[in-house]
Amino acid sequence: MEQGRRHPVRSHLKLSPQCFTNALELCETDPCLENRKYLTVGNIGRLNRLLERYTKAPELLQQALALADSLHGPPLQERGILVGELGALYRQTNRHKGAREMFASQYNLAKKMGWKGQVCRVIGNIGMANCQLARQIWRDSRGNGEAIEEAKDLTHLAITQLKDRVQLALDIQEEEDAHAHS
Repeated sequence: MEQGRRHPVRSHLKLSPQCFTNALELCETDPCLENRKYLTVGNIGRLNRLLERYTKAPELLQQALALADSLHGPPLQERGILVGELGALYRQTNRHKGAREMFASQYNLAKKMGWKGQVCRVIGNIGMANCQLARQIWRDSRGNGEAIEEAKDLTHLAITQLKDRVQLALDIQEEEDAHAHS
């Protein structure tokens, strides 16, 4: 599985599917690896997203989430990554409400776990999803006053979220600088 994860980074996308397929076969044949199956399925889903296979990717990522949730003591960090992948996929395929829901779920988990870096990244993703959703609502409004107001409200919310993201990034950088100098 580690080989499959490294290949997309190195632009060897053709090698990744075979590595992940081999890892999935191992997970299915060795009972000791059953709890790793969600990671493998999630990585296959991520790879499909990267390869723009937008019909396969969502079902694989949803399957990986279901597998992760079925484990005793679900793996929270990996679950957050899977939810983020699904959110990114939804954004790429113009399903902005779905993206916003996935990113909100990821944000809540990161906030609960105290993962400042993840909170920072996710609040930016939520802001961008809201911005894109506002643009979509605006285009589809056809002069409908309520829709225009909703788009304006979402735009203001997105601006606030993106400003929060910048401030949080600055705060994190300041903390890192303080630790480096101490």
